[in-house]
Amino acid sequence: MAATELDGRKVRAAERREETRERLLAAALAVFAEQGFAAGTTKAITQRAGVAEGLLFHYFPTKTDLMLAVLARDPLEPAIRDRLAALGEAPVGEALPRMAREWLAVLRAHQPVALVLLQHAHADPQVQAAIMQTVRRIVELLAGYFAAHVAAGELRPCAPEAAAHLLLQALTGLAISWDGRPAADCERLLDQQLDLLLHGLLPGGQR
Repeated sequence: MAATELDGRKVRAAERREETRERLLAAALAVFAEQGFAAGTTKAITQRAGVAEGLLFHYFPTKTDLMLAVLARDPLEPAIRDRLAALGEAPVGEALPRMAREWLAVLRAHQPVALVLLQHAHADPQVQAAIMQTVRRIVELLAGYFAAHVAAGELRPCAPEAAAHLLLQALTGLAISWDGRPAADCERLLDQQLDLLLHGLLPGGQR
């Protein structure tokens, strides 16, 4: 057998393995969102993915491994990186509300899975630790954004990490608790929270 033919078979086999893994993850996302982690069985996941049940354990030995892989696909962190790369140097007062609304839309679209992750985190230290690592990376990204605008004189001296935590808490709180109401109402409340974050409660810049 020619080396090039063997290499081609290896590439195709690797592509099939990756495709199967992606199908299983997509099925797990759907099943967990619909049924929850405990009720979402491996049988339901593999049936939705269209593969044999035993194949799931070749890729993910336990349901926790599967949940961790689902968490690794969390869309918020890449969305934040993308928007900060595009708009991070624009004036905060203009760019931050726009970026935050986009991030809120990402979170709301994945609310069912986020709820499952948070619920399971209470029972699984591995999932809890993975969530905290994700939170730390996101806070670091947002803190860097605020610190850059403080250094540029656009924002008053503050604790960038505290501002990052406030923004992330506003986003996640709205995404998780705001269910069934118009997106415009949710965005309006987010804008009000951002106004408080940027301008505070005291009148006329008093401190």
